[in-house]
Amino acid sequence: MTGAEVPEGADAVVMVEDTERISDLRVRMLQTVASGGSIQAEGTECRAGELILEPGRKIGAGEVGILASLGYARVQVSARPRVAIVSTGDELVEVDQTPGRAEIRNSNSYTLLAQVIEAGGAPTILGIARDNLDDLRAKVSDALSYDIVITSGGVSMGKYDLVEGVFAEYGVQIEFEKVAMKPGKPTVFGWKDNTFVFGLPGNPVSTIVSFQLFVRPLIQRLLQLPDRATSLLEAVITEAVRCDPARAACVPARVWFENGRYQLAPVRWKGSSDLVGLSRANAYVLIPREDGTLQTGSSVRFIPMAEFG
Repeated sequence: MTGAEVPEGADAVVMVEDTERISDLRVRMLQTVASGGSIQAEGTECRAGELILEPGRKIGAGEVGILASLGYARVQVSARPRVAIVSTGDELVEVDQTPGRAEIRNSNSYTLLAQVIEAGGAPTILGIARDNLDDLRAKVSDALSYDIVITSGGVSMGKYDLVEGVFAEYGVQIEFEKVAMKPGKPTVFGWKDNTFVFGLPGNPVSTIVSFQLFVRPLIQRLLQLPDRATSLLEAVITEAVRCDPARAACVPARVWFENGRYQLAPVRWKGSSDLVGLSRANAYVLIPREDGTLQTGSSVRFIPMAEFG
């Protein structure tokens, strides 16, 4: 049978499908077979002491099968970072509620939840923090018990942008509070003890882009995984795009493969609140911080989205 020991004195095996039974004691082989045919010698797949799964390898179905077949019932792995998600703003209502004239549904908590899961983290939504110090303090206090804190909104220059001040109250060491890019300029990053803290902008596309560029690489690093999602590829741009001398841009684009190269066109979108425009994209194109215009046919760099293909 398949997987059985080779009988003593035999040096080849013929599949029963390649034989014809003549009698109880006689079998005709329908094709020739060489010595060693259909036999797997010991050590064919791997040898004692050979490195099979290197550190930093993501454990999937194939890896689980290897570990099981080699007798490893328990292995040491990196823990999934625990990520607390807090959206801020008096204007927010939950997704199953009907917003009033000055309200919007809370989409950021759920886009961040999806991004954290895709990156390999373990997310928890802590709810909406209203635009008052007591509520925001309570949410931030709870969040700081996690490995990573992500807030969205409340980090710009408005009267009720209170997040950075509350971070300071709780002893968060701020490393930067603005980034020369669009969307996502008012992105805050800091840390307290063993917790990493991100204050992301509130506009939905800004939140998604800032997570992709800053939070995802950290999660991948904590998991000891290579971060392929922020690897840069090159494409030929198919229409002219204006640059900004003040800020680099990371904007939604559509990429396809044609004539031996990636081709890229920015999607039509209405700015950093336009999730519908983002849904038409499969990549982010990087527009450099400079004067002038990128002309049609210029080479540009882009970051594939998770579903890029």
